[in-house]
Amino acid sequence: MIHSRTLQFHATRLQYLDSIIGNSDIQCVNQLRMDRRTFGLLCELLRSRGLKASGSLALEEQVCMFLHTLSHHVKNCTIGIRFFRFGETVSRYFNSVLNKVLRLHDVLLRVPGPVPNNYADEKWKRFKNCLGALDGTYIRLCVPENDKPRYRTRKGEIATNVLRSHKDASNWRDKTFPCYERLANIFGKDHATESSTKNPNDVAMAALQEEIHDDDNEIDDKGSPMSTTLPSNSQYTTRSHSQSSNRRKSKLDEQIAVGINKLVSTFHQESLIR
Repeated sequence: MIHSRTLQFHATRLQYLDSIIGNSDIQCVNQLRMDRRTFGLLCELLRSRGLKASGSLALEEQVCMFLHTLSHHVKNCTIGIRFFRFGETVSRYFNSVLNKVLRLHDVLLRVPGPVPNNYADEKWKRFKNCLGALDGTYIRLCVPENDKPRYRTRKGEIATNVLRSHKDASNWRDKTFPCYERLANIFGKDHATESSTKNPNDVAMAALQEEIHDDDNEIDDKGSPMSTTLPSNSQYTTRSHSQSSNRRKSKLDEQIAVGINKLVSTFHQESLIR
């Protein structure tokens, strides 16, 4: 009875594996995020680095379980049910394949080279000896409910941006950046809320709309329906609304212009001192 059930599990396992990597490239890409040719090349590379079949678990099945876990972000118990394996077996062979994949870094990862002086593309000639662009990596976090607005990204996820610094930049750690607040207010500093991320222009326009709304309420309170010298309420409200909006916008533009002028003069003075 036990022997027949083991054979039945083995046959079902081979049938499921064949449905992924044996029928079509479409099914293989949907399940493993690579076609059958790429899957075969990866298995040959891992075999050359020492990955071997173990007992009834073939090398292709090990790689298939590894890729299926990464592609769909599923747990060991889910993979175990689909491949009729214990969770401990799935975890052990996942780590084994991962260890061999990490040893392929010299084959799979390409070392960037500096941009030469005689580069053919005109767009890259200006970036002589440049290796690439710096970019951070977003890592998801589990933070208290009160701190979630600080870590909410523009896509609505709770994460933090991690950028590894160069060893020569250690002297700049914990140093204040001159005029950061003024630069951030002028050129944009994100303001995270529970729903989305706002820049200074959005915050300023929201405050402007609130002030205009308050002015409209004051005008409606002061207006008298018995007055015959003033225009109708609708005309008076529309005219006051447009005039108040224009005044607020012009005032905001003047403040931005004054801030930019002060910033330019500050930089000019610092350059003269140096």
